[in-house]
Amino acid sequence: MATESDSIKKSRDTGTGRILEAMIIPALTGGGYTCLIQHHVGERFGGGKHFVDVVAEKAEKNT
Repeated sequence: MATESDSIKKSRDTGTGRILEAMIIPALTGGGYTCLIQHHVGERFGGGKHFVDVVAEKAEKNT
């Protein structure tokens, strides 16, 4: 019998991390972006560190 905690775990296991690594990051780097993975961007509301999966930056062209 499945418990409530089992359904919570399943709903969070979406595989988006694998898609991000397999498709999005290579597309960004191929487009000239620098990617910072699992980057600390500040503090969570109520305390604790807040991380994002990817921060993408593109250098400005000097003309």
